[in-house]
Amino acid sequence: MAKIRITKVKYLIDYKLEIIIYNKETIVFDFERFLKKSNHKSNRKYLDKDKFKRVELVSGFLSWNDGEMEISGE
Repeated sequence: MAKIRITKVKYLIDYKLEIIIYNKETIVFDFERFLKKSNHKSNRKYLDKDKFKRVELVSGFLSWNDGEMEISGE
């Protein structure tokens, strides 16, 4: 699987993020299933939409709460 370089992220609604990659392609990704099936308690707390929507782009990673949960473009 190819690595995707994320250049911008925007919270949309519920658990959906608009992700823009290096070639300006836009992807809408729904993280609900990922969060609900996560074995990590620290990830499941982002089912709280107020916490989830505070996503930031940090060094190409989707990041929540200063790196508590990070997702790369791989």
